[in-house]
Amino acid sequence: YGATFNNVDQGQDRILPGAFANTLEGRKSLPMLFSHDQAKPIGTWKALKEDGRGLHVAGRISDTTLGRDVRTLAKDGAVTGLSIGFFPKRAKYRDDVREIHEIELVEVSVVTFPMNELARVQSVKSAIGRGDEISRSDYELILRHAGISRRKSKRLLDYGYQGLSKQREVVEALDGLTAALMRYM
Repeated sequence: YGATFNNVDQGQDRILPGAFANTLEGRKSLPMLFSHDQAKPIGTWKALKEDGRGLHVAGRISDTTLGRDVRTLAKDGAVTGLSIGFFPKRAKYRDDVREIHEIELVEVSVVTFPMNELARVQSVKSAIGRGDEISRSDYELILRHAGISRRKSKRLLDYGYQGLSKQREVVEALDGLTAALMRYM
């Protein structure tokens, strides 16, 4: 959830149900940034909907160095927050809390410390886990994470198991690949 309804965040904002209705109308995607930094796009939010809990988002992290780093950090639980970049279009203060009735949504970021403690990443799936086609560079990355040398990884991808010269290398490659694939599932 990029945002949740009716709770007061650390900035003393409370987003009310219906606040995203106008901004989501007709919108097909939204930028995914890292820590609200416009110079650090990491992907695209492809599914945006307001439900009874808040702003539910689902997206795809790009296959870039930063994207892979953020995906790894999210899978490891080091970066689990989400935060919205927005302009309040209609809001009023009640006591010391700003109640937001309508929002112009600009972006949703993956962050370390969200303003709204309830705005969290719920799951991270790799391309393998989603069933997407895997690129050669992804396969090489998986092999490298499995402890297979760059040279052996390239030979394995170029020539298959025939590219490895010894039975021991084949067994090591299979063991490493199996272990790595299990981590990426």
